[in-house]
Amino acid sequence: MDGEINGVSMRIPPFLKSYPETWFAQMDAQFRMIKQETKFDYVIATIDTEIASEVINIIKNPPAVDPYNQLKAAIIERTTDFASRELPRLLSQEELGNRKPSQFLRKLLQLLGEKAKMFDREQLKKIFLQRMPAPLKPILLKQKVSLEELADLADRILDIYETRPAIASVTENSEITQLWKMMNQFQQQVKTAF
Repeated sequence: MDGEINGVSMRIPPFLKSYPETWFAQMDAQFRMIKQETKFDYVIATIDTEIASEVINIIKNPPAVDPYNQLKAAIIERTTDFASRELPRLLSQEELGNRKPSQFLRKLLQLLGEKAKMFDREQLKKIFLQRMPAPLKPILLKQKVSLEELADLADRILDIYETRPAIASVTENSEITQLWKMMNQFQQQVKTAF
């Protein structure tokens, strides 16, 4: 959106639902010498109806003091709060299924979309690990690598594990022991390969 306020030409970017703080930083850079009321009106004209409905109480009854600053704070708080509640819920509903762990991680990142760069990596790692097979979790929890490396490691371990003949009477503890042995063998193979 292009416009002119008080004789100054402005180029207003479309509102970024995913990054409201970034959008307001861009707006503030252009709004330095403009009255609060004018900034308030400009933001209302720029945001879509979904965001406007989040702050309709402020739009209908603009604050007498610092209306733009209060609108800005409300939009950031309410849209950020929504994202911090809804995204973890959405991600935690996703199941590993028949996918490899690395495919599962890519699906989680796809669900995050633009928010993937800003989403808390530790929270994403926690969601990822919750969906891994039980015998694999203790091994993965001890690793001090990036999430992508962890997913690749899980792929390799499961590939090795799935090529072994199945033993019907294996208990969970012996499965973990087997996985530890396979993990150590894998680490030795990696060390000798490089």
